[in-house]
Amino acid sequence: LVRSRGLGDVYKRQGYNRPMSIVAELSALSTALDELTARVVNLADARGSDDEDPIRSDLQEVERHLTQAGRRVAKSLRSLDV
Repeated sequence: LVRSRGLGDVYKRQGYNRPMSIVAELSALSTALDELTARVVNLADARGSDDEDPIRSDLQEVERHLTQAGRRVAKSLRSLDV
C-alpha cells in the first residue's frame, strides 16, 4: 500500500514547479463543479416534485456526487496551505 504524501508532492513529480498553477487549476475546477451542480439541480427541479420519477432520482444522485467532488476539491485546496 502506497500512501500519498499530498497533492503538492504529486504535482512536483509531474513537473509542476509553481504551486499557484495547481491552485488556479483546482479553483477553476471548483467553480466548474459548482456551476454544473447548479445546472443539475435546475434540471431536477424542472422535473417537478414526483419522488417516483426515475430521471429526477438519477439527477439527485448526480447532484450528490458532484457535491462530494466539490468538497474533495475544496479539501485539496486547503491541503496546499496557500
